[in-house]
Amino acid sequence: MVKYKARMMSEYRQMLEDPPPNTSIKLVNNSLTHWEVTIIGPQDTVYAGGEFKLDIQFPWNYPFRTPRIRFKTKIYHCNVDENGIFCKNEFERNWFARQHIYCILVTMNSMLVKCDPTDAYNADIAAQYMQKREEFDKIALDWTRRYADAFRIDS
Repeated sequence: MVKYKARMMSEYRQMLEDPPPNTSIKLVNNSLTHWEVTIIGPQDTVYAGGEFKLDIQFPWNYPFRTPRIRFKTKIYHCNVDENGIFCKNEFERNWFARQHIYCILVTMNSMLVKCDPTDAYNADIAAQYMQKREEFDKIALDWTRRYADAFRIDS
């Protein structure tokens, strides 16, 4: 248990000192095992300027198990279900104990640049992303403005 706490403290400090781009973090109820992360949607994407809040809870056996990640902010994305659960099959398949939360957050940032329709929670949104991209972009941009408090980049 001591190693677990030391690991959590180390990762938390790393995130405060050198977070991934457009990412900020705070502890929920001063708990090292429960974080609220905010990711600002990357420029030149339909998520640009949106503030996407994530709830991350670390299991008691972290880093041997992946953390639970949930979008608190509603997002139109094929890899996120209606409850905000991120399709983390890729994390679970390729997870190893020396991996850090930093890597997960870099992945979360990159998923806002490009969806992964091959690992989708929502097949309809994935199909729309691949076949009717303009329609997907319009809806995702609308949701970003509506739910993620996006400021207007083009003003």
